[in-house]
Amino acid sequence: MRRREFISKSALFTLLLGGLNPLNVFGSGFNGSGEGMAPTAELSPALALKFKELLKWLHDNGWIDYLNKTLSLNIDASDADVDHYMQKQQFAKIDGFDDFAGHRLIEPGYPSGSLLYHALASPRVKPKGFGPHQYPGILQLDILENIIYGLRAVEGEDWTKMVLAVFAYEYRPAYKTPHHNHADMVFSRTGIARIGEYGMNYDPFNRCFLNKPVDPAKTKSVAVAPARYGLFLAKTVTGETGISLMGKATDGNDQSRSFLQPVRKIFHDDTLINLKDIGFKDYHINEKLYSLVKKSAGSFDNPMDKSGKLKFDIEKPPFKVESNHSASLVKSMVTGSSILITSLAAPLVRPAVQNNERIFINVSKGNEAYFSALTTARVGDEEVLNVHNAPDNVEREINDYSVPRNAPLFVNIKYRQDKKDPAGLIHLRTAENNGHVYDNYRAGLFEDSICDGCVTVDTASWTSKTVPADVLKNCLPAFSIITAPDFFPLVDNYDLLEFDLAATPKVTNFFEGGLYSLCAERTLPNQRLVNPMTGKTAFAPGTDTPSKVDTFTAVYSEETGEKANTNGDFSQPGKRDYQVTSFLPDVCSGIFAPGWDITYANDKPHKNSREQDEYYKKDSYLSTRGLGSPFAEDMKLCAAMDGMWPASSPDAARTYQGSLEANYRNPVSVPLLDTEIGLHRGSPACMSLKMSESFGWDGEQGPFLKKKDGKFVVNFTDLASADYIDNAMKGKMDMSVLRELTSAELRARMACLKLCIKKLPQIDFDQHTVDPENGKKIVGFTGLWLVSAEKVDNWDNGAKGLGIPPDLVGNSVKWATNGKVNGPGYLNVFVSIESPGKYVPDPSSDKRKIQQCSKIYVCQVTDQKLVWTALPGTGQASPDNLDWHS
Repeated sequence: MRRREFISKSALFTLLLGGLNPLNVFGSGFNGSGEGMAPTAELSPALALKFKELLKWLHDNGWIDYLNKTLSLNIDASDADVDHYMQKQQFAKIDGFDDFAGHRLIEPGYPSGSLLYHALASPRVKPKGFGPHQYPGILQLDILENIIYGLRAVEGEDWTKMVLAVFAYEYRPAYKTPHHNHADMVFSRTGIARIGEYGMNYDPFNRCFLNKPVDPAKTKSVAVAPARYGLFLAKTVTGETGISLMGKATDGNDQSRSFLQPVRKIFHDDTLINLKDIGFKDYHINEKLYSLVKKSAGSFDNPMDKSGKLKFDIEKPPFKVESNHSASLVKSMVTGSSILITSLAAPLVRPAVQNNERIFINVSKGNEAYFSALTTARVGDEEVLNVHNAPDNVEREINDYSVPRNAPLFVNIKYRQDKKDPAGLIHLRTAENNGHVYDNYRAGLFEDSICDGCVTVDTASWTSKTVPADVLKNCLPAFSIITAPDFFPLVDNYDLLEFDLAATPKVTNFFEGGLYSLCAERTLPNQRLVNPMTGKTAFAPGTDTPSKVDTFTAVYSEETGEKANTNGDFSQPGKRDYQVTSFLPDVCSGIFAPGWDITYANDKPHKNSREQDEYYKKDSYLSTRGLGSPFAEDMKLCAAMDGMWPASSPDAARTYQGSLEANYRNPVSVPLLDTEIGLHRGSPACMSLKMSESFGWDGEQGPFLKKKDGKFVVNFTDLASADYIDNAMKGKMDMSVLRELTSAELRARMACLKLCIKKLPQIDFDQHTVDPENGKKIVGFTGLWLVSAEKVDNWDNGAKGLGIPPDLVGNSVKWATNGKVNGPGYLNVFVSIESPGKYVPDPSSDKRKIQQCSKIYVCQVTDQKLVWTALPGTGQASPDNLDWHS
């Protein structure tokens, strides 16, 4: 009897003697506490050869030597007998391996139980002195996955519950797994790729993709970020039976929902199925402009020539861009037995052109506009804070999905056709007048590369002695979203949860939006997508049986019951000791107002008693077509409304707060520093400290204090005049400003902001001082305007005073910059203003405004202590009688 066969039969016999069902045992966990091991399968000759080659790669790149010395192992790279790598043993408990739960170098069927895989895949394992060429790429990880999964026997499964399905997946340290018990594979039926101007950039040190271009000279730009997919044999489970969810649905019904749990990867040269190669197929569509002109048919100027042919064909690019007809949308790269789906590198925003003709839409004075953007639907107070039974019951207004985003909700209309020169465009500083378009004209349209689609596999010719034909021939596709860049790629929603209604009493930093993640959303994928293999709807309810399709964006791991080999606490993601990016939905927003990563649409109106159309959530589905046209138009509005989904979208509220309505004066929630939002030439930083004028991450410049006619005013950028489309096309945006920010840094800023608002007088949006016990003494409800934020490395050495005018108090800034607290912190300057919503133009700028201050609050703050003083809007003659509070 061969040794492999002996091991398998011995383990099976032991389990049967114990009266256990071997299939259930083998289907859950890797039995780290026992001596036995699940039955194994033979590797194909081709895969056995790959294992031998991988061992040589490990040896040549120093991994064998590293593991032997660090973990006191005795791996012999010349020994390619895989049985020797499946022997149970104990491993040293050292940093990087302290969240590993396995007991073997290779655990059949479980990468998370295989020390070789953990060493190569975990971003916490970084051998000292290793260069980038010594770290594995996706190909090495893919080969090792195939070996590990290929060793798992699957005979005798309950095939009535089994399917073939495509998943997006990645290996994560315990901090970012759903269960936090150990490092693990994490799966979703949805992957998130991101658009960019340059090709993808893989970071071998951290085993992830960066949005930083490879070329150092292009660091201000953004690289595309792909999502990785693989094909898995999966079984249907109900609720969290055998899985652990990252974020649960807010309706509490996940226990009755169906999920697909990956069991075994399918790969090239797989002995389970008679195939040589996996044939991935994808279909993606961008139909933002198509949906816009269909919705606004009366406004779309599309004349017909004498032959009856329309000038523009709206079934073709840029109106409707389909990956099966256009090579300019999506790029797919097969890497081993997995595939990377990515956007094709292109300018983020481009003029919409067909047949060398610029595309326009007619706008009129009757059209509604929101800060110079044309609005195609009226949206209410979705996701906005409210207070019931203060101070404990702070809630958000619920999105009832009654206003589907069936076309771009916001459309840029700031490029007016020149009547004298129809080929020319006039860039408008503003296109709005009291909530409506300011004039009748033709506005030029723009396009971007945002789209969504599906990823599947051609299994039509596959055969297997083990897998039934009905399972083999019905491959379930994954949902693919290709969306806007992530400005905070190292931060996600779960890092910041404590700042959004997670405590008692309920407090939050966010007036609008918040941290609700897409992984907790239970809405169908795009119902208009076509499966490229069948030509039918890819995700229609009933076609995805036995799984339901409203759990596509769920993120989960298998729940094995295993624990890491140490007693480490990995339950607080924000305290993780490594920095990586991700392409799974838990790093995306589930806020749809209209949305950052994706939004929702609905094609099934119901007539109410007044014969008006009504829409219900049950008919809604996820789609990118309702996002801004182009996306940068959304980006400006979202950023101005305190970021709304802060793990991706920067918070520019303090740049534009003076422009906002009194009742919706979104305060800053995740403070960006003065240097990150841009230093204006008239600011104290430039005028007094002689710092160079700069532009922020968005190509705009922040607010600053200045004395005018004996009173201090805030000079700020007008939101309606800011133009992110113009900034994007002119290369004024700077991704490098924010991309290196970590969750620890943002958490520190948010905590200090929270402390400031807790201690300062409570000012409401109308700029009235109110009762601090009315439930609104939280960041999300403050009417204070953070005009300046400066990071202080050590208050013992003082601050620079970037936002402190030298004539604010006396004729020096030392009263504000000399430390009264100790350690690292921030110098924050807040103001209350005299008349919210009322401002006057800055005579020296056509896009900046001025508002008068009533009070100015200067704060020296650390995570432990706040010292602050209040000044009148006129400033103060001497620092001698300043009243500092703590």
